[in-house]
Amino acid sequence: MAIDTRLVGEFQSDRGTYYKVSIIDTQSSTATQYDVEVAGNGFDLTYQTDTDDRFTGLIPSEVKFTMFVNDPFNSAKQSILASIRTSEYKRWQLKIESSTNGSTFYLFWAGNLLNEINPEADESLPRQFTLTAICGLAALENIPFNEDVNYLFTSAYSCYRYVFNAINTDINTDNNWATDDRFIRTMVDWTNSQIPRNNATDPLNNTRFIAATFAPVDNNGVRQPETAFKLLNQICKAFGARLYLSEGIWYFIQVNTYEEMDSSDQYYRDYKKGNNGSTHTPDFYGTIDLNTSEDGTNITRLAGNKFDFLGILKQAKVSYEMFGSYDLLPSTITNASGTSNTVNNSIVAWNGWRSTGAGFNTDSGIYGVNDLTTSTDYASFYMGELQVLDGQTIKINRTFNRAINDTYSGWGFTDNQSILFYHRLKLDDGAGDVRYARSTYTNGGLAQWTSDDVWGNAPDYNVPYTIFGASELFYATPDVSGDLGSFVLNFQTAEVPIAGDLYFECYAKVYYDYGTDDPDTGTEITSATDQAKLYIYSAPENSAEQIFQIYINGESTSKQTFITLQNIANGLTYEVGDLLIGSGPTATNVGRLQCYNNASWDDGTNITWEAYGGGSGKAISKLLLNEIMAGQNEGARVFDGALKILTNNVSTNGYKFHNGITIDSSLFVPYQTTFIANEDTWQGEWYEINTNTTTLTDDTEAETLNTNNTINTNSW
Repeated sequence: MAIDTRLVGEFQSDRGTYYKVSIIDTQSSTATQYDVEVAGNGFDLTYQTDTDDRFTGLIPSEVKFTMFVNDPFNSAKQSILASIRTSEYKRWQLKIESSTNGSTFYLFWAGNLLNEINPEADESLPRQFTLTAICGLAALENIPFNEDVNYLFTSAYSCYRYVFNAINTDINTDNNWATDDRFIRTMVDWTNSQIPRNNATDPLNNTRFIAATFAPVDNNGVRQPETAFKLLNQICKAFGARLYLSEGIWYFIQVNTYEEMDSSDQYYRDYKKGNNGSTHTPDFYGTIDLNTSEDGTNITRLAGNKFDFLGILKQAKVSYEMFGSYDLLPSTITNASGTSNTVNNSIVAWNGWRSTGAGFNTDSGIYGVNDLTTSTDYASFYMGELQVLDGQTIKINRTFNRAINDTYSGWGFTDNQSILFYHRLKLDDGAGDVRYARSTYTNGGLAQWTSDDVWGNAPDYNVPYTIFGASELFYATPDVSGDLGSFVLNFQTAEVPIAGDLYFECYAKVYYDYGTDDPDTGTEITSATDQAKLYIYSAPENSAEQIFQIYINGESTSKQTFITLQNIANGLTYEVGDLLIGSGPTATNVGRLQCYNNASWDDGTNITWEAYGGGSGKAISKLLLNEIMAGQNEGARVFDGALKILTNNVSTNGYKFHNGITIDSSLFVPYQTTFIANEDTWQGEWYEINTNTTTLTDDTEAETLNTNNTINTNSW
């Protein structure tokens, strides 16, 4: 299928700007194009922000476009409209271009058409048809962030890369930009001791975080990736920025940059459509001023306006969700079959897992049968990268079960069965230093790290190391539809000795008919048919008591709440909400923002962030709150009215959504506004931006996850 323009309408606004509106079929079987007549208002372009929220992150936009059908209704045009009404989202697009001369056009806006067309009136010609298109940001609420992008959850990607992928792949209107067209503009000027401050270095592209941050587990322990909307909105929130489409370019711009531009030009970095940011190098960069003024010559106010006011802020709050019920989640599993991504947080020693309601779950390509038939036939779960920190230990408290996917008589092994479960933690620095820890080698109740390549549960098979023995395999009933008993693997390690990649590794062996001797004197079950019936596993779950976590000085911190306030009696509280990304606080937090100095990445614990080259340096979440408070510690005016463009509206002329504007000596930024194209008029709300210096106090509250678990190395 081809991408073809099927309907085209052109008009000229009352101030001389030419607009071309095209309806595009991305699954076209014909290139035939038809002209339509545009209705009186041309089109309405509306931007949607949160009410009274100066720091709205994602700002979706939509266009309503009305056309006339004057000729006796053309069957081809009717077929196109019928297809728009019934087609899936993303097939049909609306493209708007602008021009000063009617011959050379530039991209103004592009979006996906919804199948919302007003009913056709039963009346004489001409008839009107109103179509609605959206820029695509709002629709990201329905798309998991990894649905169309194959992120590896163990890998870290730059913040710019996440933004680029969502716009380029998930929204899917990228065909309206050529490879070398300017596609995304970033205006970010928060830096730290790791990120150099210059116009060629983009802090958005020089920070990264691990993809697993936005792929938590649900109550059943299954990974549930967050939406692309939440991912992008959180990146915006973390940087105090907004993201929108304006005059054919996607803008990622920090809110307070508008006031900085009132004093001097500010850094911008432009990326071509073909640049995904992998080299951390923008295609164009420099300084720019996007602000303009209501001067009565180029832009003027219309009648009927009013001024309102946003209240004074007493404090601002944000919570940084560092850990959930789990800090460490298995991201990949490696066994004799190779390496695969995990789909949940189960830990399987043999064949698969079972849960109530989900039955038996196995995938030989993932789990295999890990009975150490060969030296590599064990499961190795990658848990993430660790850094050396004072007081850092690892605590495991997971329930393991076994079950037989057969009848009692069908299994056939009824006497003296014993399942031996082997385990260890492995820490590999990638340079030859490998350490191991197991619950059976302890000192002072803590599992010790050693360079010896050994497993827990060997070589002594006496209780408690024989975890399932004798007739316990079927316990009191041969009903194999349920789990057949369980044990708890519960231990805590000594302090982590080296930095490196952490793995949990395990396998199992099964023996029968061994009398009163050690199990391995009996017969090992090695038949593929019999092995395939046995499941040994810790099922996927998300309980606060079931943990595989990093502990610092005996506690697992789950959340930090940052508060910035000024010393006034009354005022409003601005709630940013929960963010999954931030500074550290340790080098093992999955949502930590790692920073790049154009040569190497740091460990993500940098707390020297500052805005626009000034300040003493602090965690990025604290800096965000300081920037929010600075712009509203004395309140902020709201202009509610209409602005008329008195020139053409192409390039730097006129007014677009990315422009700040001075009205009555105050600088305003557009929020909930609509552009009526044929009338060259904007109407809606603009919020004042006026950062003030005042005494602010930063505070941090840490919340801990109390699991009430005791260290027990003898439970199995």
